[in-house]
Amino acid sequence: MGQFADDRELGVQVVAKIGIPHLDGDMKAVFRANHDKTQPYVLTIDVDFPQNGVFRKTIERIGMLEGRADSQNTGSMLAGNVLTTGDKFSIGVTEGDVNTNNFDLLLNDNWFEIPIQLKSRKESKITFEKGIFGQKQIVKLVESLKAPAP
Repeated sequence: MGQFADDRELGVQVVAKIGIPHLDGDMKAVFRANHDKTQPYVLTIDVDFPQNGVFRKTIERIGMLEGRADSQNTGSMLAGNVLTTGDKFSIGVTEGDVNTNNFDLLLNDNWFEIPIQLKSRKESKITFEKGIFGQKQIVKLVESLKAPAP
């Protein structure tokens, strides 16, 4: 996972760039804290595929982010909703009683998976490891979510 930023306009965010050579570039997932109480999400994850890539044109929709430990074959899904607007894909992670479970998955699972439904009805998954640097950034993100809004 990539960089951490605390920006006044964009808020606290972690950017993961996943290099996928046959997709003509990097897939990017931006984990962003949401302190806007008018929205039902405590965290959004914007998922972006290479604009010019062939793969982007074949995607029907994405599924909820899943976290999984090294020893597991399958993951546990975060609670929330997939938000699709045109060719933009986002995941809204809900707040409330599920926060503890969502935070545990983000903090403790080493791998993340994003299920993908293709227009051909075939299914795929993008799987990426959080890594040591990514773990540090996710900890900062979750701490910002637990802190009172500014």
